[in-house]
Amino acid sequence: MINETDLQWIFGRPVNLNDDLLDAVLKFTLAFSYAENRLMGGNSSTRNAGVYADKLINDHGFRLDLHPNYFRRRYNSEVGFEQRLHELCNGDNISLAQITNTFSSIDASPQDVAEALFRVCIRLRNNLFHGKKWSYMLSGQERNLNMATNFIVDVLRASGE
Repeated sequence: MINETDLQWIFGRPVNLNDDLLDAVLKFTLAFSYAENRLMGGNSSTRNAGVYADKLINDHGFRLDLHPNYFRRRYNSEVGFEQRLHELCNGDNISLAQITNTFSSIDASPQDVAEALFRVCIRLRNNLFHGKKWSYMLSGQERNLNMATNFIVDVLRASGE
């Protein structure tokens, strides 16, 4: 198992990732990687989030149920949501607009909501691998990553993967 000494060697400084956060990162990474391969043609893209959403809703009859509630609060109503949303989108203004419009609307279609959820997951993945997450060591991201993982796993189950 990777330990603090390994992480310090990798990053060149103490990182202080607690076990819950490390577990959340690893589960999200594995689930997303598998979903990207099986459901997103091996190359996920926010440009195709609407396509993924349409297929999920129309071809697999996926029910969103509780998935959007957490993300709607996190990126639309909780204190500090604007900063979290801007950090998530990291310059991806199309995702920023789509997520904002969807999570602030009471009339968003299931496809719009599913697209917003895919965009959140893809942006989380992009930020983990290409973004600034490591600059603040993912502080406070456990629940966010776990909720994204739950969505991804439920999507895989619904699609028969």
